[in-house]
Amino acid sequence: MMLDNTDKKVLAALFADARKPLSAISRANGLTREIVEYRMTTLVQKKVISAFVTRINQKYFCAGVAQVRVKLLRADNERFERIIEAVANHPSVNWAAELCGDADLIMTILYLNSEDLAKITGELLASMGDLVREQDVALYTKEHKYNMLGLVKPDEVSTAPPVTFSGQEHISLDDKDFIILHELAHNCRATIVALARSTKLSEDTVRQRIHSLEKNNVINGYTILLDAAACNYELYYLRFLVEQFTPEISSKFNYYVWTNPYITFCCETVGNYNIVLTIAAQNHKHFLDILLDIRKHFGTLLTDYEFQIIVRELKVVYVPTRLLQVERGKERVKNK
Repeated sequence: MMLDNTDKKVLAALFADARKPLSAISRANGLTREIVEYRMTTLVQKKVISAFVTRINQKYFCAGVAQVRVKLLRADNERFERIIEAVANHPSVNWAAELCGDADLIMTILYLNSEDLAKITGELLASMGDLVREQDVALYTKEHKYNMLGLVKPDEVSTAPPVTFSGQEHISLDDKDFIILHELAHNCRATIVALARSTKLSEDTVRQRIHSLEKNNVINGYTILLDAAACNYELYYLRFLVEQFTPEISSKFNYYVWTNPYITFCCETVGNYNIVLTIAAQNHKHFLDILLDIRKHFGTLLTDYEFQIIVRELKVVYVPTRLLQVERGKERVKNK
C-alpha cells in the first residue's frame, strides 16, 4: 500500500501514543475526526497496522530474553505450517519469524531462570521433532532499538538509551493489575469500559490503576506494529561479530542504529555473534547500501556477518501470555 501524507500523520501519531483519542490526533494534525477514523480503519484493513500494543517493561516479568534459531528439513509444507502455528501460539514466545537462508525459524523467549529457558527451548524443539537439523541459542544482554517509525518518517532522527537484561526486577502488582496488563498487551486501545467489565472495577479505578502502572514504568507507552511488506518494504535479519566490543563501541552502535531509520531493531547478544539487527529496505539495492554503510562505519571491527530474509513475522508481543499468568499465580499465592 502506498502511504500518503495523511496516512503518515496518522501513523506517526499512533507510533507516539496508540491510546490517544481520535479527537486528539485530529486536532494535533489539522484533520477531522472522521478522516482520522477512516484512515486508521483502512490501515488496519490493509494490514499496514498489524497490532495496537502496549510497551510493557519486560524486566518486571522475566530474568532474560533468549533468541533461538532453527534450521529444519523442509520436506513437508503441511507439517511446517503446523510447527509455525505451534511456535506462534507458544505462551513463552514473544517474537517469531520465518526466515529464508541459513535458518528457517527464529523466535525470542522470555524466561524466568536457566532451568526455565532449557524447558521452553526443549518444548519448542520437541514440537519440531525429527525435522530439526541445526539450532543455536543466543542470550540478549542489551537492547538498543525496537522502533519502526523511520518507515513512516525517515527524516526524523532520535536516540534512546539501551535497555539491559540483568535479572528480574520486583514490583508489587495484584490480580486486577495483571488483568489490565493482559488486556492491554493484546490491544492497547481497549476501552476503559471494557477493562472495567473484565476487572469488575469502576471506570475511575481502572483509570487510576493504568496511571499507576505508567508512573511506575510497568507500562512504558503504547504503540503500533507495522507490517513491513504491506508498506512495500523487505525485512532482513543480520548477525555481526564485532571484535573489541568496548562500552565505547556499544555507544557508537546505539547512536548509529537510532540515526538510521531503516534499522528497526538492534540488540547485543552472547553467542556466536554479538550484534543482531533487523533492517527494512525498499529493495535489494537499498539493503546493500545500508549493509555497506554499516561496514564503512565499523570497518575492521566487523570480523564476520551473515544475513537472511524475514519471509513473515509470526508473532510480536512485549510480554507473552504465560509470564503474565505465572506472575498472577505468584501474587495469588502470596496474598493468601
